[in-house]
Amino acid sequence: MALKTDQLTSIERVTLAMQHQEADRVPVAPLASGAARRVLGVTYADYAQDAELAAESQKQWMQLIGGDAVVCFLDLSVEAHDFGQEVKFPIEDTPLPLQAISRLIPARYLVHGLRGILLKGNGLDVLWPDLLAMAIFAVCILGLATARFKRRVA
Repeated sequence: MALKTDQLTSIERVTLAMQHQEADRVPVAPLASGAARRVLGVTYADYAQDAELAAESQKQWMQLIGGDAVVCFLDLSVEAHDFGQEVKFPIEDTPLPLQAISRLIPARYLVHGLRGILLKGNGLDVLWPDLLAMAIFAVCILGLATARFKRRVA
């Protein structure tokens, strides 16, 4: 049995599918979302804030992957998270002031360390910076709590 080659254009194929008519094959409409930005090597912040850059990313991605239609969504992270998908927000894609603020949040180090243990099986040789940061936070918080407690008791 010989394989059938594509006989219809993408537009014809999608149009027939929308009219509930048979086409030469099922139309394909891959969904890349924000991952399409990587084809052009741009940050998520630039991709999400520049419509022309987002459109060019989607266009280049479709040329690379192929398909009959482009499905563009700039951010499906909320829906993906609701369906149980792990959502990653690369720290290097956030604005520099927010990167600095994130260094003041202990959960950053906890999540990074746990991800390393559970997903990669990292040992102390890799985890020590996260453990050190959490220990520093613990000492600071305990010191502040002790000082505050002494002022209330006295």
